[in-house]
Amino acid sequence: MYIIKKSSFIKVISILLVDDEESLLDLGARFLYQREQITVQSASSAQKAREILEKSTFDAIVSDYDMPEMNGIAFLKTIRSEYNDVPFILFTGKGREEVVIDAINNGADFYVQKGGEPKAQFAELAHKIRQAVDKHQAYTTIKEKTAEMKKITEETLKFISLKTREEILTHLGEVLEEFIRNSIIVTISSFSEGNMKIHSIHGIDTKTIDRINQILTINLMEQNFITFPEYKSIFLTGRLYKHINNLAYFAQGVIPEPICRVLEKMFHITHLYSVGLTTGIADGGSVHIFCRDGDFIRNPQSVETLVFQASLALERVHTAEEMQKRETEYENIINHIQDVYYRTAIDGKIQMVSPSGTRMFGYDSDEEVIGMSAYSLWVYPSELERKKTALLAEGSINDFEATLFCKDGSTLNVSLTSHLIYDTAGSVIGAEGVIRDITKRKKEWEQLLASEEQYKSVFINCPYGIAVLDTIDEGTDCIILDINPAAQRILNQSHETIITKGCKELFAINSKHVLMRAIKQVYLTKEPNHLPVTWYQNDMFEGWFDMNLYLLSSGKLLFIFSDITDYITKAHELSCADI
Repeated sequence: MYIIKKSSFIKVISILLVDDEESLLDLGARFLYQREQITVQSASSAQKAREILEKSTFDAIVSDYDMPEMNGIAFLKTIRSEYNDVPFILFTGKGREEVVIDAINNGADFYVQKGGEPKAQFAELAHKIRQAVDKHQAYTTIKEKTAEMKKITEETLKFISLKTREEILTHLGEVLEEFIRNSIIVTISSFSEGNMKIHSIHGIDTKTIDRINQILTINLMEQNFITFPEYKSIFLTGRLYKHINNLAYFAQGVIPEPICRVLEKMFHITHLYSVGLTTGIADGGSVHIFCRDGDFIRNPQSVETLVFQASLALERVHTAEEMQKRETEYENIINHIQDVYYRTAIDGKIQMVSPSGTRMFGYDSDEEVIGMSAYSLWVYPSELERKKTALLAEGSINDFEATLFCKDGSTLNVSLTSHLIYDTAGSVIGAEGVIRDITKRKKEWEQLLASEEQYKSVFINCPYGIAVLDTIDEGTDCIILDINPAAQRILNQSHETIITKGCKELFAINSKHVLMRAIKQVYLTKEPNHLPVTWYQNDMFEGWFDMNLYLLSSGKLLFIFSDITDYITKAHELSCADI
């Protein structure tokens, strides 16, 4: 239905407006009809709307979200399942972004946010309605045009089942011959400069084509061009063919003159009609129709449609080959990766997992894992919440440590690296990442910590003096890095006083002293050394010392010593008493 307004025709759009607020239904109906020429039928619930839809059709449906019994999203799902692609626009309240995402994911065309000044709100709604209806009508028109073309091409366009470039080009020539009875069809499978090859000429045997291709190879280097008096110029599938000063060019490469002259003499060629092939690669190809005895192409649209279908088929084959190559590489990576690759939907359900994932978590197959909630694997809800918060805030996480359940109830310590996945509109639709089993590493770390604790206990409580030394100047001296309480008592100095001192300074000795020679020997040979009992004396301590030196795996020296002055004194006293 159309109405006249200001000397122009405006199409009246009919919509079904669904809302449980009667006042909004009345206001919306009046505004949309009076100002926008949109007729409105109202329904106060989704159930009533369904009853109306059983008897009437509409150009679009506009629905509130927050309604009793059935909300707008549930109503949308019903519409999509029962009425397919009728335009659907959802009302949402302020701050209901999750509803918008859900609506778009379930097929809503647009959404309009409630609130604000009614005039502006309904003006925006009217704009969205017209936009959705225009889009739907354009789509319907294209669909109808496609249906019309199908009748012409259904017997000839069987390219979908063809698997190779050779099959597609051969079939194209055969189909074109059915449409064009009085012309010579030349299919060129390659027209990159210096690499032109005629695929087929219907009515000419393959040996003759081979000889012509040899001529082409020679003449391509000499840059001979077509010089037909007339040349049909078209733009199709991205290839533009022109004639300039009687020289025919096309987007890439040239058509050498010799082949045209041969065909002209053989078949009395008077006109040339060319259509380009687009295949997704630079070396696309072309179809040239040489018209005989003044005959013109009477059905160019059908020819162009056939060539276009061949182009799509060639592009499909090329794309399939590339995708197969990449999928094979991708599958090899996924199937052999030691860590677990995974992908989850926005609700946490697992959409994809590498074979290593089923093995790691003890499941029997990928099918057993696909569809289950990844959230159910988390042992500690607090870890899950921290992970989700960090991922949503930053968009990615790296080396996030967590504890996950296996199928049998046992647990694994894992490290997760993950990032969000977005759709073309920028909305989050899921996440993907890699899981690494760090259970063994964590146990080793815990064992290391335990051993360190044991070492610290021995270090602190040992009655012997223990010092950790770092050699300098190729073992000619060393700096004290750490020292235990027993050593501090023996040397009569505090930890702060001793640390960073060299052995020469601490023991008041020179490089030739037996201790310094022993340090250098351990540094060079990496073998432990037990020093002879030696007397040491400075301002802070004096006495007889028993000393041992060891090289640690870290490259540092372990210096263990004790003051045995009392032992030697008593031994001397006993010796004198025996005399």
